[in-house]
Amino acid sequence: MTTASGIQPVAFTAEVMRVTGLVSNPVADAWEHLYRTGGAEQYGAYVAAANTWAEG
Repeated sequence: MTTASGIQPVAFTAEVMRVTGLVSNPVADAWEHLYRTGGAEQYGAYVAAANTWAEG
């Protein structure tokens, strides 16, 4: 079982995605950056990373 305090839920979730291999590291990185900043350009980067991974 893994637990966390909830202080940094975005960073924790991104790390879980990386460690478990749920998604590739670039997708997890882009997802984390998107949810930390909320910027439209980060959404584009996340979509591009996800598409690249899906085509993989």
